[in-house]
Amino acid sequence: GAGAAELARAVVSACAQPSEPRLLYPDEMSLAAKLATLVECGYGGRGATLSDKARQQLARLSAAGWDHLPICMAKTPLSISHDPARKGVPTDFEVPVEEVRLCAGAGFVYALAGPIMTMPGLGSLPAYRHIDIDDNGEIIGLS
Repeated sequence: GAGAAELARAVVSACAQPSEPRLLYPDEMSLAAKLATLVECGYGGRGATLSDKARQQLARLSAAGWDHLPICMAKTPLSISHDPARKGVPTDFEVPVEEVRLCAGAGFVYALAGPIMTMPGLGSLPAYRHIDIDDNGEIIGLS
């Protein structure tokens, strides 16, 4: 709408400027340090509080040579923090990390901040591809 025209012009102008991407952390940094950097520099928090499970998982991933991968956070979309009740630009918080998971094929590790439901990946031929309707209007391929 008309109210966003000035913002749109500013975005177009900013996109026309040359830029160099600046990574949040170097690949050589440990996964634990990358996680802390993500919380501190990305979210404005104090750091991450790791559960025993997450601490053990990070140690195993590091020992297996996965430290070079980037790290992502699975958390509530309702706040920049892990807590959906913290609105605006919260500061001075720690993100509780329950566990970490490796996505070796995709090339990243992700931390789960609280009880987060993640979506399963689909295989190369998902089951829905076998569902159809036959000539009699009956659904086939569900079993």
